[in-house]
Amino acid sequence: GDKGATGSAGLPGATGSPGAKGNEGSAGATGSKGADGAKGADGSDGLDGSDGLDGDTGSDGANGINGVDGAPGAKGNAGTNGTNGTNGSPGVKGDTGTTGAAGISISYFQDLGSWSIATATPSTSRDSDLFVTLAAGSYTIEIIADDTLEPNTTAPMTIGMQLIASSGVLDYRVFASDSVAFLNGLANRHIQFMLIGKLVCVETVTLKLRATDLYGATSGSRLTFGGRALINKVGSIG
Repeated sequence: GDKGATGSAGLPGATGSPGAKGNEGSAGATGSKGADGAKGADGSDGLDGSDGLDGDTGSDGANGINGVDGAPGAKGNAGTNGTNGTNGSPGVKGDTGTTGAAGISISYFQDLGSWSIATATPSTSRDSDLFVTLAAGSYTIEIIADDTLEPNTTAPMTIGMQLIASSGVLDYRVFASDSVAFLNGLANRHIQFMLIGKLVCVETVTLKLRATDLYGATSGSRLTFGGRALINKVGSIG
């Protein structure tokens, strides 16, 4: 007869026991590259690496700019006084100095005595007496002669005065005045002379004065001379 209709599926059978392992199949062909997978999560921090080797020494840096001067420091306190040094040893005795010039040893204050002139003859002279005698040496000399007229007159007169030394080298100057005055106890016309100088002699010497009436004007009025001399002996004189 005709084949009947297919029956409905039966219930699943019970699981069979495992079959024996089959032989390994041959390697399959390489599949095509799959699509890139999604980014994985960040990995955890790696371990610290070991210290690197020391680098080479760097070249010297350029010099820095000079700094500005600092403000002056405050004045320091005064130091304490140092201890006194020991006295030095005495110096050697110096050479004896040369002998100094001798000072004034003798002074003479001499009266000139008195002498006069009355003449009408021009250039007539009259000498005083010797008024001093000096030993060899050097002398300074100052002489003042005060001369008056009798009778008094105002007539012009030209009278000269010289110092005369018997020897030696004599150097002096003469100054004169003619005035009316009350001098040395006499109010009258006074013709006066001042002599100042020096004398160097190597033997005994005498001094005197010589008055000269240059124009012979004293014939009517006698001119009488007097005065003093101061003479100093010195060690030396320039």
